[in-house]
Amino acid sequence: EKIYANLDKVALHDADAFRARCCYTEPVSLALKRHTESLKSLFIVYADIRAAGGKAKVSMKSLESTKLLGLGELFELINDLHMLDECLTRRHVIFAFVQSRMHVVEEDKPKSRRKVANLAFEDFLEFIVRIAVMKALPTDEEINCSGSLDAGDFILELKQDPAKYSEFVRTDDCKIDEVPLQRVECCVGHLLSLIVRTVERATSTSRSRDGVISLGE
Repeated sequence: EKIYANLDKVALHDADAFRARCCYTEPVSLALKRHTESLKSLFIVYADIRAAGGKAKVSMKSLESTKLLGLGELFELINDLHMLDECLTRRHVIFAFVQSRMHVVEEDKPKSRRKVANLAFEDFLEFIVRIAVMKALPTDEEINCSGSLDAGDFILELKQDPAKYSEFVRTDDCKIDEVPLQRVECCVGHLLSLIVRTVERATSTSRSRDGVISLGE
């Protein structure tokens, strides 16, 4: 009675209830499916960073052998995408990582330990959904009113003015385990458009802005 009443509600988070409410729906599945190629490219490259001595290395061998993404590698990705801010902190990222891991029967076995300490691609998709509902993202109405192409374009332009971006983050701050301000599939779609736009803008060798992150990019 004493402990339960004083627990942070994050400690009471029901991972399966979140999955049923936010992950296992057709609209969310479709939002992820539209960006499958981009998500796989990011997963393959960043899961291989540790093996490549801290530098992204893409090869046919990595396509066949890269299967798991660790927390350190995940932070490499988050930092390269400039995702952290007043709203989405390291604590949020660690929480999403921990809750997205697949449980195993015996954690002390080497193979099981490897699984529980890393994310498989399917776990990575759940991580994306969890980040999407915590990240400050514009609504469709805000995007349309601003004349932006999509949420990614909206956020990147807003970041040109740090004061305005900080104000936007404060007014759209969604804490851990709270219901997002818009539909989950919208959050996921907007986050993925931001990720794609960030990579495409940073890739000077890219000849097109096709909305898909290739392995080369």
